[in-house]
Amino acid sequence: MADQAVRFSTNVGTINNVLPVTAKTDATGVVTAELSAGNQKATQDITVTASSGSVSAIGTAKMSGTKLTVTGVSSLVIANSTALTIRLQDGGGKAISGQAVVLASSLGNTFKVGGADVTSVTTDQAGQATVTYSAKNGGADVVTASALNESGTLPIAVSSESFVLSASAPGGGVSFPANAPPEVNLGSNVTVSVVFAINGVAQANKAVSFTSTRGTVSSSSVVTDANGRATITVSSNNAGNAVVTASSGSVSGQFPIEFVATTPSTLTLQIESSTVAPEGVTSVKATVRDAAGNLVKNKQVDFTLSDVTGGFLSVAKGTTDSSGETTTSYTASKASSAKDGVVIVASVANTLPVIQSQAKLTVGGKAVFVKLGTDNLIASAPDQQPAYIKTYQVLVTDSPSSPIKGAKVQLTLEPVEYYKGAWDTPTGATTWKQNVTAVCANEDLNFNGILDTGTEIDENSDGAIQPGNVAAVIPGTVTTNESGFALFKISYPKNHAGWVKVRVTARATVNGSESSSSELFLLTIAASDVGDLKVSPPGATSPFGVAAVCTNKN
Repeated sequence: MADQAVRFSTNVGTINNVLPVTAKTDATGVVTAELSAGNQKATQDITVTASSGSVSAIGTAKMSGTKLTVTGVSSLVIANSTALTIRLQDGGGKAISGQAVVLASSLGNTFKVGGADVTSVTTDQAGQATVTYSAKNGGADVVTASALNESGTLPIAVSSESFVLSASAPGGGVSFPANAPPEVNLGSNVTVSVVFAINGVAQANKAVSFTSTRGTVSSSSVVTDANGRATITVSSNNAGNAVVTASSGSVSGQFPIEFVATTPSTLTLQIESSTVAPEGVTSVKATVRDAAGNLVKNKQVDFTLSDVTGGFLSVAKGTTDSSGETTTSYTASKASSAKDGVVIVASVANTLPVIQSQAKLTVGGKAVFVKLGTDNLIASAPDQQPAYIKTYQVLVTDSPSSPIKGAKVQLTLEPVEYYKGAWDTPTGATTWKQNVTAVCANEDLNFNGILDTGTEIDENSDGAIQPGNVAAVIPGTVTTNESGFALFKISYPKNHAGWVKVRVTARATVNGSESSSSELFLLTIAASDVGDLKVSPPGATSPFGVAAVCTNKN
């Protein structure tokens, strides 16, 4: 019947395209409305009622699409722990943040966040949460995460074979703290031991293989003693994190170590913005390296300021972290300065000769801010080219956060580190898993593409710098639109995906004010290329080899 009033109602969400909720049928007796879930994310049944006069009809729909996943290892040795990642998305693939997720283990194993036992976690802005899973009970475990009437599971095979690694300080028998990787000075030996037991019984005369992702192990294979213990030493001449892996038969264990450079040689000082608006703030970063270019940790850096305008530094000293960095910030007064009139000097404390660096800035005008952003998507290059494309955007604003139109932004890429290893399919895996055997630092310290004698280290002695320039930024310069945004792309060969990390930097100068922003980017592989166990992913073996140490070119 035509021209009949029909009223819609729903128990979940809203009725769209009908304002008000009453509409009239057309010539064919039909009226159409759109059902929207609104802010509802939970999987549930929806009931829609349509009424006209004294008659009504009810229809039902299932609201679904919310996805909850748990990712992590598929197997673990009892008495060990591992990180699990929980991810929550709505039907459109958007992250669901601030949502409580309940956790459970079929074997009664436990979960921790920040060292405290938890039974639930809350997703962050990316819709993710990370939790530490502790294998206290052996067997076939199933971890279940539940939220919004959905659940995700992860099977974990917990072996009753105990394989526990520990380390002791160089020159002594004192154990390192269990809550942090032990710090070992370059050139010093750290003792790493593994105790192999099955159901609490020590396993004597068992061969144990040792590898390290950085440095050198004293022996690649050791036989356990009567107490089931096998011991080696590990040392390195380059700084950074390392993972020592011990394995025997089907069981293995890992132990983290951080090799630390201790002898400073150079200091560089960087200011986030060389022009600061009156009463504006800019970050100041000092980076300390040794003669070989290693980042130096645990060194005090003193900051001093020469400034007649009355500006000040937030802190006068700091201690370098694992990245060899420590920071302070400069806050300008209301007064403007001469060009380069503010001088900040950073020096490494208690060193002779003095190791220092300085940077200059100007107070006045509008400060320029540059920020980089991207998403979680990658695409294949057109025309079946064997390359991936990653899209980034850069935003340029002034101190009141207003967009700057027409800003020219220079874009650069620098390799940071590369990885050895291969993709494999562990038992029970549903996708290809990356197995990294070594993490190696970029050999081109001054990023000039040349192996400079005396200033750079050809760590694997192959006569070339690794990893080299394996990615391109397209285009090299972009111009911002009226919203202050500009898009650019990073292109890289598919067989290098997962094996190289780069630093992308955007730098803009507007009316004499300069600013830059940098982000680290691991050349990512597409999920579709690791989802079919019958088809090897591109770069199934790292282009840089599979050796467990960076000094081996294989």
